[in-house]
Amino acid sequence: MVSRFGALALVLAMTMACATESEVTTHSLNASPRRLKPRPASKVTVFTTGAPSRPFVEVAMIEARQGTGSAEKDVFDDLRSQAGALGCDGLVLIGANDSVEGSVSTTGGIGVGRSMTPVQVSGTARTLHGYRATCIAWSDAEAEAEEKKAASAPPPDPRCNPPCEDGFKCWGGVCAASN
Repeated sequence: MVSRFGALALVLAMTMACATESEVTTHSLNASPRRLKPRPASKVTVFTTGAPSRPFVEVAMIEARQGTGSAEKDVFDDLRSQAGALGCDGLVLIGANDSVEGSVSTTGGIGVGRSMTPVQVSGTARTLHGYRATCIAWSDAEAEAEEKKAASAPPPDPRCNPPCEDGFKCWGGVCAASN
């Protein structure tokens, strides 16, 4: 049987785990010009000052907002991770997606006439930072050539997980620079 303390600790741990994650929402926009494959977040190019000059299709809108216990950096990382999971070539930041959470409480206001206790209002507020971005897929001949090259490449060595990045080769389960 679980003690009351154990049950309380379990509920608290589950609540904290949920509270620290960012809230990420994805909305489909247009069909991709080619089949997208999931990629590491580090392989998603992020554009912060405007859209790229290379031809692309806007595939999805991704919105991410800070959880109660998470940091602003976590939101950006989660946004980029979601873009990688979708297979986005790039992520164009559109703007903020902030929200405010808080509470207000009142005390006093008891009594009649001059003997009435003054009403005191107190509260807290916190801005939960968020971002809105567009997942893009390249739609030019270069993207088609990259896709064909990737399709003809040998499968990654399963001993290296995650797979080695370009310019590296798996040697005995370790990614090493290839010459």
